[in-house]
Amino acid sequence: HIRAIHIRCLHCRWRKPQIRAERAVCYPSSIKNIYHSMETWQRRHSIVCEDIPGWVKKRLTELMKLSRSFAGGRRQYWTDAGMKLGLVDTKHGVRFSIPPSDRTTNYQRPLSCASPQTPPKRALLAEEDRHLVTKYLFLLMEQMQLCHFTEEDRTGGRSKVKDNTKVGFPGLECKHCRGKAGFGRYFPNSLDNLALANSDRNIYNHMIKCRRCPQEVKSALRRSHRGRCIEEGSKNRRGSRRKFFDRIWNRLHGETLLCSLVKDDENERP
Repeated sequence: HIRAIHIRCLHCRWRKPQIRAERAVCYPSSIKNIYHSMETWQRRHSIVCEDIPGWVKKRLTELMKLSRSFAGGRRQYWTDAGMKLGLVDTKHGVRFSIPPSDRTTNYQRPLSCASPQTPPKRALLAEEDRHLVTKYLFLLMEQMQLCHFTEEDRTGGRSKVKDNTKVGFPGLECKHCRGKAGFGRYFPNSLDNLALANSDRNIYNHMIKCRRCPQEVKSALRRSHRGRCIEEGSKNRRGSRRKFFDRIWNRLHGETLLCSLVKDDENERP
């Protein structure tokens, strides 16, 4: 582990290794696992370390309880922070791409370490959709963007169809936090499930709790949520809500459906 990045307790660092409490030092195997190292430190070391002041332990406990109540980018924070510091994954563990002594204050990650450019997200809504639903529902869905199912989505508080959902399956994610920390990503497996009122409530609850959603957006959502009943009657009776989600479903799955039709056509050819 020479030169490998490690994380150690600030308070008991003066003690010899053999008399420190467990997990005083952690060696994350990758940048992604820095989060797990810190989580382990919190659960197993911070509560037994005799050198951590009582007020620090109390505050840590309060913050850990608070973090369970709010959706946000906890896991991604550690990854982003590590990469910003210039950390890179190697076969020998996590290391600095440039020695800290050689870094400038305006350090920029090497191009080889930079995140790949991603294509622009396909729009979920169009202006002509606005008249179909209430201002509240349109504003709510404006906070979402297209995403695709990954293996990481099989853990955490995300899709209810984790086991049989294929990687690459289209879904919705909060455009503010991008569904980090296991929240804010939804993968309805049918148009009916997408159009359920329960889906609206789940998305609304996430937006109100999301730490990356701007306060002005939250305030606008709360106001429109309170007044939504005044608008809902006539629009829902005409079935316009269903039409609204039908358009979103087609935009989500348009590319997938097209590929399926092409494959079916190819299979039917002699």
